[in-house]
Amino acid sequence: MKAPHNAPPRTASQPGPEPWACHLLGLIAPLTVLSGNITGGVATLAGTVLVLLVYPLLDLTRHPAHHLKPGLRFWQLQPYPDVPSLPAGYYALFWPALVPLWRRLMDHRLPQRTLS
Repeated sequence: MKAPHNAPPRTASQPGPEPWACHLLGLIAPLTVLSGNITGGVATLAGTVLVLLVYPLLDLTRHPAHHLKPGLRFWQLQPYPDVPSLPAGYYALFWPALVPLWRRLMDHRLPQRTLS
């Protein structure tokens, strides 16, 4: 993307504009679910699949890295080896998160200073 002639050039540490596709995905699911509720059929299933299966997993492993280094492009981001990791995927941990099992699974993975 070319900068306008009156704008100063962007440096590597400055974040660029957000990708439009990510924002577009945020609009597709509600519209799909709404149209599915009105018309029924495949649109309802498609919206449900997007909301429950696709969205929770987008950019999952590299998500914290973009907060620490916002100027890097997605493909340049790396997962951090010293951060706590989940013992299983999001869907396997959904039910333990609803009951007190979550603390038993996760507390020993966190550094002690974050628990106080």
